[in-house]
Amino acid sequence: MKLFSQATLIVAMTVAAGAQAGLTPVSDTALSNATGQDGITVKITPPGGGLSVDHIYVHDKDGVGAPAYSIGTPSAGAITVGNTSIVNDGITLKVDADGNGGAPVLNVNVDMGTSTVNLGAIGVAASNRSVANNTWGIDTTTNKQILNAMTLEMGSAKMNIQLGNQPQGSLIKLSGSITNGLTISNFGLTDPVGTGTIGIDEIALSDVNGTNLTLGADISVTQDGLLVKMGGNNLDAKMSNITLGSAASIGDVEVGGINAVGTEILVSGH
Repeated sequence: MKLFSQATLIVAMTVAAGAQAGLTPVSDTALSNATGQDGITVKITPPGGGLSVDHIYVHDKDGVGAPAYSIGTPSAGAITVGNTSIVNDGITLKVDADGNGGAPVLNVNVDMGTSTVNLGAIGVAASNRSVANNTWGIDTTTNKQILNAMTLEMGSAKMNIQLGNQPQGSLIKLSGSITNGLTISNFGLTDPVGTGTIGIDEIALSDVNGTNLTLGADISVTQDGLLVKMGGNNLDAKMSNITLGSAASIGDVEVGGINAVGTEILVSGH
């Protein structure tokens, strides 16, 4: 029995030694490739009715200020946006941290999926915002509608956000292509005094001589404000069934080859 036990131990040691000799160290990189990339993936699936907000108010606490532009009594006003919702088939975030050769960067890639934005009516109202009294809201009796509620339909789009250092050259880089272009339905610019409306049943934007819309923009926050530099391709715009007031439609309008590439838009306070 003792001889059998010793023989068993020798065989076990031999097998273990052979197995160890056949093992190769696996680096973290190889292990990552085998089990999925490092980093964090976040998937956001909105409820069936989509994400929604009851209202949005942008308060201009000092009104027009000087000069008054023929305004009798300048005071605080607010830009108002009515009930707004976004119906989306899912948003995916991919978050990675990179050493970038000593200039580390947090990279967030966002796949926004296919979206339908139901934008509420836009208006202007007297603001009830007071820093001293800590009050918010608007005087709803004064709200004047400027733009109709509209629907914006867009296919899948992507943007890449870099925090820390920005090897891509901007905070946000918008890219991708909107399948079948961007469609805006039920556009209406209202004159509350004249009571008439400039109406457009549908505005369709796409690449020149194409059906899809290429997205391209670099978005940065500078000392002067929010800077958007347009990229992408030249555009075609098609506007269907344009009406002025309650009169009959003047027809459809097609604008081809709009060159906005390289345009810079700066948004800042004053």
